[in-house]
Amino acid sequence: VGKLLGADRRMKGGLGSFVWTLPDGIKVGALVVVNALGDVVDPKSGIIAGARGETPGSFADSTQALMDGVESPVLTGTNTTIGVVATNARLDKTQLRKMARMAHNGLTRTIHPAHTILDGDTIFAVSVPEESGPCENPSVNFMAIAVAGEKALARAILLGVKRAESVAGIPAYKGG
Repeated sequence: VGKLLGADRRMKGGLGSFVWTLPDGIKVGALVVVNALGDVVDPKSGIIAGARGETPGSFADSTQALMDGVESPVLTGTNTTIGVVATNARLDKTQLRKMARMAHNGLTRTIHPAHTILDGDTIFAVSVPEESGPCENPSVNFMAIAVAGEKALARAILLGVKRAESVAGIPAYKGG
């Protein structure tokens, strides 16, 4: 992640997952591979992984660098954040399409910038209803299900980066 300023300043992306259980027992989860051009940002604390700054332990702000006109050495097709949000609620195709679109809000809350012309950011949505259980009437709480998808994706992105391990000299959030 954070490849806008070049490979020598990037950090390790990762695979993250998270599941919310709503009060009625419906589960909404996300699984995501984080390989973004932009920085990963915790809305509570700021950049947690991304283009490293000139000073050890600091970060450059990829969004600001882009707005300042930095020329990116990154080639198209080398960045994407791809994921899926899933629920055990019985949803139709229209609801799944809306849930996937809303899940992109979780991506834009945690990756700055997101959806650039050099990213292939894509989120899918699936419904895997249980034969019995709390999934009988999701239209009553579809909004809660879709919002939980947003939140689950955002949390999964943060966890994916926080759990990544350094490899081939590319530093990770954990260090190493």
